[in-house]
Amino acid sequence: RSIKTKVFLLITTITIPIMGIMGLLSIKGVENTVKNEMNKASHQILGEISKNISILLANVERIGNNITADSKLINILSSNSNEILNNNEKEKLSSSYIKGLLNDEVWNYGGFGMKPELYVIGNNGLNYSTYSTTKYDIEGIKKESWYKDIVKANGDTVLIDTYKDKSGIGPYK
Repeated sequence: RSIKTKVFLLITTITIPIMGIMGLLSIKGVENTVKNEMNKASHQILGEISKNISILLANVERIGNNITADSKLINILSSNSNEILNNNEKEKLSSSYIKGLLNDEVWNYGGFGMKPELYVIGNNGLNYSTYSTTKYDIEGIKKESWYKDIVKANGDTVLIDTYKDKSGIGPYK
């Protein structure tokens, strides 16, 4: 009986460390596999995000280019604002045209499940938007650092804090 016990203890003493080492190696192998799979998934996710951001910015570029190239909009924003605001018919026609232009762009953009708020603010003080009834003062806006960033960009798209919501960001042109 003593020999059986000694052999059992000897086998157990040898087996337990071997099993422990094998267990640690298995855990290390699983850990490496999980890390590799997580890295692959992260790269795939980052690739998709990058692609979506590229599409988003391309659409912002398109919207900006479409709006800034509209000759009727340019005429409205370069005219005397008092001439428009003091003439009910002209004001309605201008507002209707610009809001239609902005809404057309929003609906073209709608494939992304988002509807951006578009603003057009002229140096003549006239300003229009897709949804908001807020009217902005161009002289106040010109003092903002983000406005200076937009001007400095010279027509390129820049990513800045949103005007009223510092926790939001958006591309501006």
